[in-house]
Amino acid sequence: MTEARYVAHLGTVEHFKEHMREALRVEKATQAQEIVWLGDGAHWNWNMADELIPTAIQILDPMHAIEHASTCAKGPPLNKSILFDGEKKGIMVGRWNPLNTKLQ
Repeated sequence: MTEARYVAHLGTVEHFKEHMREALRVEKATQAQEIVWLGDGAHWNWNMADELIPTAIQILDPMHAIEHASTCAKGPPLNKSILFDGEKKGIMVGRWNPLNTKLQ
């Protein structure tokens, strides 16, 4: 990734969507080779990405990945010690494969 733009908004999802639509227009997103949409895992966030820029690569941000993996690890059949032996650090530095393998 060579350039990044972050959009934050305190208000309704519809207002946020309008801010995102404008940011994508200003950045000429339709002309970009690749767009990455970083989200927190909320369904409305992924739905918005699908609607506004369907070709975007959607990525769950590292902090929420840890949070969601932790939630999964609290119940059967996963074993917390297997899942989290060093995996938090791996997620934070972009090493996703070991965690993904353990979740499969």
